[in-house]
Amino acid sequence: MPFTEEIKWEVKRKAHFKCCWCQQLKGSLDAHHIIPENDDGPSTIENAAPLCKECHDTYGSNPSKRTEIRNRRDFWYEKCEKILKYENIKQLEETYKIIVRVSKEHEERLKNVESDVKALQEKVVYWTEINQKLVSDLSVAPREEKSNILEQIATTSSTITSGATLMKEVVIFGSTLNVCPYCGEPNVCSNHSGSHICQECGIPFD
Repeated sequence: MPFTEEIKWEVKRKAHFKCCWCQQLKGSLDAHHIIPENDDGPSTIENAAPLCKECHDTYGSNPSKRTEIRNRRDFWYEKCEKILKYENIKQLEETYKIIVRVSKEHEERLKNVESDVKALQEKVVYWTEINQKLVSDLSVAPREEKSNILEQIATTSSTITSGATLMKEVVIFGSTLNVCPYCGEPNVCSNHSGSHICQECGIPFD
């Protein structure tokens, strides 16, 4: 059975809402079964470790990493007890909740971007095929029809160019380097040091 919500939250609090492997504050943090449920691992706090999605995907399913995950968890729990007092936990909770919300919104934005890119690709392919057929028809068309076909080719070529340009802009909009990891806004530019900086919240990031 899965961990209860109470155990999940306790694991996160004990880890100060950070992954015990990479020690980063991420919205994907969750309780991981050190001994998997399929191997009769209990859904108890003793068998739970806080791992972000990336570390879970990399190390979570590797049986040889179980002891190391447990050791890293215990080390991180002990360190968290020493470095922050209780009054800081509230601030960490609030920070974590904001990160979770922004992460979910960013995921939804990327899903929309992916579907938009796919739809645009289909349209560009469609108009490219029409354009190719018109070019083929042009070589065998009577002289009096060539002018009309050339106009259609110019129109479809313009549509293809516009669609490809827009598709490129959508991809850039959805790329992680062009979306602020703090506030989720896409209006990001590079600063003089080569890092990125959000024009909305003003926070620089690599």
